[in-house]
Amino acid sequence: MKMFTSWYNVVISGGYHTIFIIGAKISGFYRALLDRCWARQQAVICRYQSRSKQKMRIVALIPFKKDLTLIEDPTSADDETMEDKKPDLLRLEQQRAQADSSEWLHEGFMLIGLPFREELRDDFKRFEEHQTAGGTPELEQSQVEAMKKFVKRLTMSYNPSFYENPRLLSERSALCVEATGEELIERKDTLEPYYQIPTRLQRVGSEIEQIIEKFGLTDEDKKSEPKGRKRKPVDAPDNQPEAKMMSIRDCVAAEKMSDFKKDELLNMAVEHCEAPKGLKSKTKNDIISVIKEFLADHPSSTWDVNPKK
Repeated sequence: MKMFTSWYNVVISGGYHTIFIIGAKISGFYRALLDRCWARQQAVICRYQSRSKQKMRIVALIPFKKDLTLIEDPTSADDETMEDKKPDLLRLEQQRAQADSSEWLHEGFMLIGLPFREELRDDFKRFEEHQTAGGTPELEQSQVEAMKKFVKRLTMSYNPSFYENPRLLSERSALCVEATGEELIERKDTLEPYYQIPTRLQRVGSEIEQIIEKFGLTDEDKKSEPKGRKRKPVDAPDNQPEAKMMSIRDCVAAEKMSDFKKDELLNMAVEHCEAPKGLKSKTKNDIISVIKEFLADHPSSTWDVNPKK
């Protein structure tokens, strides 16, 4: 062990393990170290090697105890004097979160691996490079306070028993339905965001109104229209002149029947010339011949068409 430091200065890298002693030979020293580190709210920085062939690592031993009352005043200089101190707000929140959690909490040191200097990333330079030319606008104190109130209203104590896996609940419910025929387990997703839970959304209703007011989110910014060619709306009137309608006899006389597509000619033949649908297997010229023969046999028959060209 090399040094002691406040655990608020420990940078967490990866997961952690809990160390606790089983046996009575070294439990006295271990318990004394745990009590003093917990009272001072300090972590131990040391070298750790779990196996003989494993690489040596720098780790932090962060103490944890279920009793949150014996926390030494950090301003106190006397190591021998230790009084019952009132835990601060953070300790109170931890105490609430530890209610009914004795099954998964154990007293001891949490072993947390620390990164080496070359493994640390300085993200501040990256953020500075991507800043806009105008810079970040300064926030007013009222805006900061409004966001603080919003976050505080949504901050709750954490306990694994408070939040269950919705996938496991669904599987258990399916087993109950299969075994008993009744849905005994209520499938409730406790991991939903706050705005999908009516009670939580109602809890921050006033804070949301303050945020909208302080940040001016009700003002509709006029969006600048993009330069370039605009698309004509579907319902907009077409300024171009419409194509001239012609009768089918005029199209035949002007030799414009070939301007129509085969499907259009087939529809004309079926609808107006009473031709069978089997005409679809014929060629385009064959369909035109059928229409011309029908017009020749029925001089009074005609209909309007719109040639493409």
